[in-house]
Amino acid sequence: MILRIKDIDVDIEQLVKENLVVGSMHQFRKNNFFLSDRQIEILEKYKISYQEYTTTSSLIYAIDNILSFDSIEELEEIASELSEYQYYNEVNK
Repeated sequence: MILRIKDIDVDIEQLVKENLVVGSMHQFRKNNFFLSDRQIEILEKYKISYQEYTTTSSLIYAIDNILSFDSIEELEEIASELSEYQYYNEVNK
């Protein structure tokens, strides 16, 4: 489906396909963190090096420390996603 936006033809199907795949696929990373490229980019943006942490809880704690000073939606999303992953894969066994 092609949509014309400001005199530019945009292929909506291709745009959705690219945005769903690029950066959003989770992979096991160092220390067994299950993170996407997008999540890593956001963590790095706020100077959080996930490689320095050994548990999901410690990474969530570091994120929460930053959030206690400032409300940052993208970090809140990552903390929520990590908490959900932790619940279903580490706690709820």
